[in-house]
Amino acid sequence: MAEFAVKMDMLISSLREKNEALTMILNITENQGQLLKMDKNKDSEMLELFGTMNEAKQEHIERTLELDRLFQGVFEGISENFEEQARGTIEKTATLQSLTNEALELDVKIRASEQKNRTEILQRNIELSQIRRAAKPAGKSSKAELLKKYAQNKKPAGNV
Repeated sequence: MAEFAVKMDMLISSLREKNEALTMILNITENQGQLLKMDKNKDSEMLELFGTMNEAKQEHIERTLELDRLFQGVFEGISENFEEQARGTIEKTATLQSLTNEALELDVKIRASEQKNRTEILQRNIELSQIRRAAKPAGKSSKAELLKKYAQNKKPAGNV
């Protein structure tokens, strides 16, 4: 039971870190939305800053992917008898559920904010290739590639 409690602490810790990273992604995405509302005459400045923000966002996405892998690995180690063992750690189980719900809410907000940004980009007639060029640092994965990896790595939230 002590090993289970330690692993629950690890799961809680990784979810807290993930939620911090998701909060940063959401903040950056919302700030990018504000940036897109700048004067159209400043598109070159906006693209440069947008790209810099994308670099920061990609770092948080990569961290989120790492945390998802960690969470999955630890959870697989305790999932067989999870419900039975979780009864002994009701408070930790409730915290785990709460953090999972928070992560899901942040994910929904990020997706909505990203969609607003895409709409604004289309309305401004900014070529997506311009943003990609400004956003993709040498040797790093593109945002789309990272988001694809993130989506593939995500497991549906079951009864935790």
